This record gives sequence, C-alpha cells and structure tokens, in this order.
Amino acid sequence: MNVEYAIDSAIDMLQTYLPNMLITMQGESNSSFVTPAPQEYKFGDRDPLVLTVFPTVIVKANYSYSKDDQYGFQERSAVLDLITWAVNEDEEKLHRIIVRYGDCIQRVLRKEGYWPPNLHSPVVGNVQYSDLYTTDFGLAEGCLNKVDIKYIIS
Repeated sequence: MNVEYAIDSAIDMLQTYLPNMLITMQGESNSSFVTPAPQEYKFGDRDPLVLTVFPTVIVKANYSYSKDDQYGFQERSAVLDLITWAVNEDEEKLHRIIVRYGDCIQRVLRKEGYWPPNLHSPVVGNVQYSDLYTTDFGLAEGCLNKVDIKYIIS
C-alpha cells in the first residue's frame, strides 16, 4: 500500500457514496434545494483557475508518516486533503452547496466500512470553508476536508 493507493481509494469511495449522501443531506435539511452531484474528481492538486466544471472534488496528498503499532508492524498514515470547489450565481445557494459537500464528505470518510480492508482507522478533521470569489463562471466557494488513513507496510 502507498499514498497513491489511498488517494485512488478515496476517489473511488466518494464516487460510490457521495451522490447518495448529498440526497440524504437534502432530506435531513428539509430543503427543496437540490445539491448538484460532483461533475469531476481530480487526483492531485489543481489551480482552481483552470477548473472548468463544477462541483469538482480534488483529492491530494498533504503528508505521510510512519509509526510502529503495538504488534511491531510498521504502520504508515497518509493525510489527504479533499478540496471541493463549487460555482453558482446565487450566494445563498452556493454556500448551501459547499456546506453540504463539507458535511457529506465528512460522513463518507468517517465510515470505516467504505474504505478497502487494507486501509483502516480513518480520522477526519474539521472542515474549512473558503471566502467567496468571483470567477469567469460566477461566484465560487470551496471547502477543505482532511482525513488521516492508516495502512500497514511491513
């Protein structure tokens, strides 16, 4: 296992579970506003100015570290950043979109059963929300989720 595998697994997991989680969140919010499903998932960092479809979810490595567990196996952790960018002309709708994405991505990442068996013990950090930006596509806003996922390397 390696960090690349962890990123690919996170993207696969989000493609599988995130669209339904967005529908679930809409129901919990008692809102008629439909959150658009992700249009694209990207591996690795991207300059938001070159993105052309929205919402886009970017998954990239932040850092990794090693640590022996209590049984003497060397365990490695990959800390991933999941960045979502959305665009909308309406400020309120845009913020609803990005808040829902932040919450839904957290819920998906926390479910250990969604991860492949060789990746385990996800620790999900806080969600950070960006300021509002004006782009050629309309108003844009983003959110950042972090997950620390472990795997044994020896």
